[in-house]
Parts: sequence; C-alpha cells; structure tokens
Amino acid sequence: MSGTLYFLSNVSMPGLLKIGHTEVGLDQRLAQLRHTAIPADFKIEAAFHVQHSAACERAVHKALEQFRQAPQREFFRITLKAALNGVWPIIQEYLLEKRESITEPKAAAHPFPDLSETEEEILWSIIDKPRFLAVDWSWIRNQHDLTENEARYYLQELKAKGYLKELKDRNPKYDSDWELAEKGLKYYMWIENRQN
Repeated sequence: MSGTLYFLSNVSMPGLLKIGHTEVGLDQRLAQLRHTAIPADFKIEAAFHVQHSAACERAVHKALEQFRQAPQREFFRITLKAALNGVWPIIQEYLLEKRESITEPKAAAHPFPDLSETEEEILWSIIDKPRFLAVDWSWIRNQHDLTENEARYYLQELKAKGYLKELKDRNPKYDSDWELAEKGLKYYMWIENRQN
C-alpha cells in the first residue's frame, strides 16, 4: 500500500531522527505524535510518497540499524544528510512516479559531496591546525574522540578519496603524520575563496 516515508526531528530530542511511515496523511500522523509525554512537536525534515511504505520503512531501518537508538524503536542518532546519503537508493526504488517527494534531499553545500560528516570534521581540523604543528594519527583520534579503529577507518577513507596523504617518516609509536592531498588542498582553496 502506498504511503509516506518520513524523517522527523524534535528539539527536545537533539541528535535524533524519527524515521517511520504512515498510510494516513502526514498531518494526521503528526497529530497522533502530539501528546503530553513529549514537550515539543515533531518537525518534518523530509518526507517521500512511496509505494509499499511499510516495506520501504523496513529497508531503511535495516540500512540504518547501526544508528538505531534503541531496539524496535524508530529513533536514529544520525543527521538528516547522512541518513539520506545512506538510504537514497532505497527510497528511489519505492518512489511513486511523478509525485517524487515533499522535501527533496538537501543539495550538497560544496563541490565535494563524497565526504561524510565525520570526514568533513577531520578535514576541517587539519585545515585549521597551524602548519608548524604535526598532524599525527593520535592527535586526530583524540581531537575527534574516535576509537583506534574509527580513526584508522576515516583516515583511510579520506586518503582513498584523495583529501589526505599519509607520511611514513613518523615514530611508529604515534603512527604516521597526515597532511592535505590534492583534493584536500582544493577543498581548502574553495573554503578560502568562499570566506573572502
């Protein structure tokens, strides 16, 4: 059955998205969610008219399972941009022809849309750090409160995407140093040009 897949936020639940579906009108669903247990109303961040809305919701929930706040609940600790980047191919499979969406995914704010939110934060921190200070793996890990595996993963992703390059002349205790690669320098120049 057709319905609406929705992404909702609530100021009383910072950092959480409620992702669900409804086969009634979205306004009616929002009214159902309005009760005294929640201090603020939900706000629509994005919504899509889809066929088989329950199946679409299940597929989206499965794809975002690692971000689920609690088992069997529709709340996910993820930004709208990251959520849509992760599930947009699924939504496209279920979209009803011609009606597309109530709110389209937000366009990328810069010409390098292949960065995740965490990767972008890491890149910013390297750009902002004074050039005379070494940017080593342990500093990046501590700066962003990452686990060892997370730090290695994000740095390797940034390296693979061409934003960072790894220097091998560092004391093995601290792993390697990192600096901007060609794409990272372009990103930096783009930021500088926008700020001027």
